[in-house]
Amino acid sequence: MSAAAITAEPPLARLTAIVAWLAECIAAWGTPAGGDPVGLNPAQATNLLGRLRQLLARFCAVAATPVPPPKPVRKPPPPQFLPSYRIRDVSFDDPPPPPELLPRAWRWLLQLVP
Repeated sequence: MSAAAITAEPPLARLTAIVAWLAECIAAWGTPAGGDPVGLNPAQATNLLGRLRQLLARFCAVAATPVPPPKPVRKPPPPQFLPSYRIRDVSFDDPPPPPELLPRAWRWLLQLVP
């Protein structure tokens, strides 16, 4: 048997068939072949059939909603150069002379003026 000969049944049709089969079973459950009513009473069977109809209606509503198109893939940001070190210009000149310091008694003036 080839793969083309096998056709897959759509899920909605398959579920509808299962629910119909369950409904037949529930309806036949209360009336056995002997004539003695055993199992479900008619109120329970009606309640179960109503719940089955609700579930099938929900499933059909979900199956009927369109699938949204996929979101477009975001492009990655362009690569950025992140330096891992700084190039210093080390000149071989004499270092600058240290700044002249005020006498110790006048150093408090430096705190007043930035």
